[in-house]
Amino acid sequence: SFEDKEVNLKEHLNLLKIVPKPFVLGTGKEFDIYLDTTTNIELENEGYFRELTRRIQNLRKKAELNKRDKVELVLEFDKGFEGYVKKNLKELEEKVGSKKTIFGKVPAGFKFSTKEKVKQKKFGIGIKKIN
Repeated sequence: SFEDKEVNLKEHLNLLKIVPKPFVLGTGKEFDIYLDTTTNIELENEGYFRELTRRIQNLRKKAELNKRDKVELVLEFDKGFEGYVKKNLKELEEKVGSKKTIFGKVPAGFKFSTKEKVKQKKFGIGIKKIN
């Protein structure tokens, strides 16, 4: 207050927000946040990994499998991403219920298979229920 009167400073000030690169400004009702827009291969692979997991789960749903059903999984993709998946294979197998994962071309005999493309990454997925 000024001389016992409420003053709204926003009406009297002109604020300029300078956002340094590589950040962008995100705003909320009561706050501002700087978001780092830098990407790298590790972040991209994390995103592709999440998408791969989601697509495998969709294929399990299409195959009418329940959560307890275990599958044999065949994955086909480029070497760069294959290395990332192999490094995180245990996590993937736990999330999608795979007892066995094979890397290579998806055999024609797999009833439930799909070819997928996410941005510039192409991959094949095949699943088969195992007992």
